[in-house]
Amino acid sequence: MVAPIINTILVRVLVGFALGFILSFLAVEIEKVLLKRRELEFTRVKYEKWIIPIMMGVFGSLIMWRMSYSINAIYLFLLLIIGQVIVLSDIHHRVIPNDTLLAILILKLAFGIPNLLGVKGFPEFDVVQSIIGLFVAFAIFAFPAFIGKNIGIGDIKLAGCMGFCLGLMGSMCAIVLMGFFVIAYTFLQKKEPVLIMFKTLLPMGPFMVIGMMIVLIFGTNGLLNF
Repeated sequence: MVAPIINTILVRVLVGFALGFILSFLAVEIEKVLLKRRELEFTRVKYEKWIIPIMMGVFGSLIMWRMSYSINAIYLFLLLIIGQVIVLSDIHHRVIPNDTLLAILILKLAFGIPNLLGVKGFPEFDVVQSIIGLFVAFAIFAFPAFIGKNIGIGDIKLAGCMGFCLGLMGSMCAIVLMGFFVIAYTFLQKKEPVLIMFKTLLPMGPFMVIGMMIVLIFGTNGLLNF
């Protein structure tokens, strides 16, 4: 009787929210350590103390709604922690720690290789698609930097890691979502025209992370059929 109740969508969503909310504070401690290595001061705007945990809780709810109690859910929660560190480091310091990028690659391999070996329950891992996604996503962000546009090197490296994590089609979906969120952000700011905003060094990390997590949660096919 207990098992069916635990597995209801409402309970899963509540569990996911609680996990995301709690893991937000773990991400803060990880961020502090990584910033200290770079001799950067940890900063936080007052409203972020609750807005960020709530947002993490929402993503946690989506993860549990879609993935239930699975290895895939564990994988996504770990990426969610890394994602928060990237988002806030990029917003406050225009820095994306290399440790977080390496963690994305390691997690993809750690959870993907068992799938290649035929172990059931692990996230799908297409090596060819991951390698193509890495190079294509990297190139998409590197080219504007090559011709003199304001694209941070951290954003370029994050794009490559995202491409490896999502594969070609997944990374293209994430980039489209990222572009949508950037345009929405510039529209809501209403301070400068969109074209001028794109000429400034806007931190792309937060938008890229959100796009990546949405693709991981809902899947490429799910988004294309939406």
